[in-house]
Amino acid sequence: MSDVIQSQLIELVISILSTAITVVILPLVAKFLTAKINNEKINEAITDITNVVSRSVEFVEVRMVQQLKADGKWNSETQKEVLETAVETAMNDLSEVTIKNLKLTAPEIKDLLEKEIEKYILGKKDAKAAIADSSTVSLTGK
Repeated sequence: MSDVIQSQLIELVISILSTAITVVILPLVAKFLTAKINNEKINEAITDITNVVSRSVEFVEVRMVQQLKADGKWNSETQKEVLETAVETAMNDLSEVTIKNLKLTAPEIKDLLEKEIEKYILGKKDAKAAIADSSTVSLTGK
């Protein structure tokens, strides 16, 4: 009789555990794995965007900006043209995986790249200004 009770208790415990695993633990594991995969995809997209933006800015700076400045044609209109070229270059260089993971339309991606390019350029200007400021010697200590 005690063997029967013991085996029924074991069956009950197994049934409760399997229900708990199915209802609670598996959904939590699935949620964790989904979040981890999505974070990795987002991080990969951010890395790709960062690399593409820096390459496209450097490309147009070497190919267009320096020449426009040397020719005295650097103005607001040519700056817009250069920005458009940088955005187009970046759009062409983005990986298909990044485009798929962003889940954005082409105009949204273009807008995102334009903003990132502008931030990158401002960051470069700030860095140059900081270097210039740190290289000046102040005799007054101010």
